[in-house]
Amino acid sequence: MNARSTFVGRVLLVLFATLVSLGWSASPASAHATLDSSDPAPSAILATSPEVIRLDFSEPVTLPADAVSLFDASGASIRGGSVERGESSSTAVFSGFPNLADGIHVVAWRVVSGDGHLVQGAFTFTVGSVDVSGVDVGDLVGSVLAGRSGATGVDTVLVIVRWVSFLAVVVALGGLAFLVAPFIDRRRVGALVLFSLVTLTLATVVHFAVQGVYLESTAWSGLFDADVWSQVLDTRFGVGALVRLGSVAVLVPLVFAISPDDDERARHRLSTSWWQSSTALAGAAILVTFSVGGHPSAVPLAGLAVLVDAVHLGAISLWIGGLVIVLAAGRDRVEVVARLSRTATYAAPIAVLTGAWQTWRIGGGFGNLSDTSWGRGMVVKIALVVVLLALGGVARLAVRRSVVDAPVRLRRLVATEVVVALGVLAASAYVVGESPVAARQPAVYSATLAQGSLIVDLTVTPGFVGNNEIHVVVSPPGGALQRVQSLSMRATPPGEGRVPVTVAVLGAGPNHFIGRVAFTEPGDWVLEIVVQPDASSSVRLDELIPIEDL
Repeated sequence: MNARSTFVGRVLLVLFATLVSLGWSASPASAHATLDSSDPAPSAILATSPEVIRLDFSEPVTLPADAVSLFDASGASIRGGSVERGESSSTAVFSGFPNLADGIHVVAWRVVSGDGHLVQGAFTFTVGSVDVSGVDVGDLVGSVLAGRSGATGVDTVLVIVRWVSFLAVVVALGGLAFLVAPFIDRRRVGALVLFSLVTLTLATVVHFAVQGVYLESTAWSGLFDADVWSQVLDTRFGVGALVRLGSVAVLVPLVFAISPDDDERARHRLSTSWWQSSTALAGAAILVTFSVGGHPSAVPLAGLAVLVDAVHLGAISLWIGGLVIVLAAGRDRVEVVARLSRTATYAAPIAVLTGAWQTWRIGGGFGNLSDTSWGRGMVVKIALVVVLLALGGVARLAVRRSVVDAPVRLRRLVATEVVVALGVLAASAYVVGESPVAARQPAVYSATLAQGSLIVDLTVTPGFVGNNEIHVVVSPPGGALQRVQSLSMRATPPGEGRVPVTVAVLGAGPNHFIGRVAFTEPGDWVLEIVVQPDASSSVRLDELIPIEDL
């Protein structure tokens, strides 16, 4: 086995080991946890106070200290029990509360998804047969969520620190790759690599601390709170940050080992297998740490997605990092641009193809990019990449024509490419913090059905595939004070010849009934309601209920 094969084998080995420890075991998800169902359901009307509140998410989640909170109609917090995981399901969360007074209540939840991002929301339910028409539910929920918001500007700070981290790792790894190139000022490159590694270290530490403020929605004082730090360590981002710092600690002495004071000695060490293998392994580990803390770790086949994302960032480092190195330490030689052009010939297509695959994989295709902030950010990034490719093509054409007498023109062209590349990295830093899944609001279905003098008010929530609650309030011919004898319901799935499903019905108050049923597929379900106003008569009402897919 030759030296190159050994080197490649070592790189693949460290990638596999890092993936196993950080990313390969990531559970399949849909890039941000979502609330699949709850008990009580959103907008539910309960006869009595629930003993516990159950939330079921699309993936296992990390629970901050106030993962589930309850508020009354005035927005005052209601003290409850501790938040616990379900014994039979790693995606279920329970929280017990004392007997609640009649009235409307707000459940506010905040959890951390597998990719390290904060996911939160709120919904209301009502206890007892009380008039809540005077309560503005939208304002109530909005005020509750606003009261649980964290420090001002934390999202902006996270985008900036991610951008600095991306730029630092790209320049550091790109510089290491170009250290062996001729016509490069090795002293400048070595200093730039060291500066980038120091910057990456500081950015990672700051990112770790600010991530705690973000996850706990606490004040900026949480930057120095050890309890907040421990919450970050429970996420893959936190573990990845520690691995990144360790890998940087390995790279720094390796860069010092090729001190430019003795050029021949530096060249010799650069050509040795131990130096190349060690720097490549540490660099590969750093690349993976960026991937395991983001969206690639929270999609089906997470290990493959993390690997592709690490390759994507590595190709970006060679491409964009090479641009920065040429601009900062290229000695104004056309030969340096030619070397970069040859490298970009391979790195740019790999970066574009892997980036396109990740966009398709994480976003669920290219047709719905305009539906989310993540998608719109990706559109901006793609547009900037197209501009960068065009500028690269112009530079390559200039090199082919041997424009030796125009180094200044080439330098300006490379400087323009660097500016556009900074925009690409900024767009990347933005989309990392955005959800690729559009926020889904409950598709509550309401209708008023009438047959003769019998009136039925019907509400189905949340209107998605999965567990749903059906609220039925009956106004019989004799008036609201006359109680109906019984009420039953059946739901028939979409399509011809389908077998109806019996809906379990409970009485929630005078002429108020609650049905619970699992809608197993999207489409128009036929809901059949049979009301028996008295012992000698019955009325049947049918309604098409549109059920949306999650």
